[in-house]
Amino acid sequence: MPIIDPNYIYTITEEARKLLAKPIGNLLVGNIQENIKKVPDYFKSQNDPNANHQIICVGDVVSEAFINEDAINSHLKMCVVDGKTERDEYKFRNINPVPNRLFMKNPAGTISGNVAHEFIRLLESDKKYFIMIDGEEDLLVIPIALYAQPNTFIIYGQPPVTSLGNDIPSGLVILKVNEDIKRKINSIFTLFEKKLAL
Repeated sequence: MPIIDPNYIYTITEEARKLLAKPIGNLLVGNIQENIKKVPDYFKSQNDPNANHQIICVGDVVSEAFINEDAINSHLKMCVVDGKTERDEYKFRNINPVPNRLFMKNPAGTISGNVAHEFIRLLESDKKYFIMIDGEEDLLVIPIALYAQPNTFIIYGQPPVTSLGNDIPSGLVILKVNEDIKRKINSIFTLFEKKLAL
């Protein structure tokens, strides 16, 4: 298990940013309205023996779509959002499936070691959480994946990428946590710059 020190802050590097621009899990191409309807069939296709799998959503549009989808919202463990989409304010109308609201601060372009350790506690809890981040929420996929139980599904939006040689369309990424995924994500995390938090 990687050691994320709560006394440090980890800043993304250009090398790590390029690797994270590519989908880490399976990419469902299309808009959120199309993709949310594909998700139940995707889970069935996995033949997952763990019928009580947990879903963690990162990002506002993705989180709201899952909250409002009755076929899957009972599996929601956590939604991690920043109240913005494309820098515009985003308001949630319903968070009933994830009723425990928390607020955390995680500076843009970083992973706060303190926030990462808070996720360890939350992932071990039986409660379901709606977490509003002041700052960067996208990079929190990393500590969540490193500390989540195997067979947890982490879901986030994929923006279109045209700067890496091979174009990547927009869509929905479904990342199923396992030891291979943890190793892959940890190898990217080791590229972050580490310094003492102020």
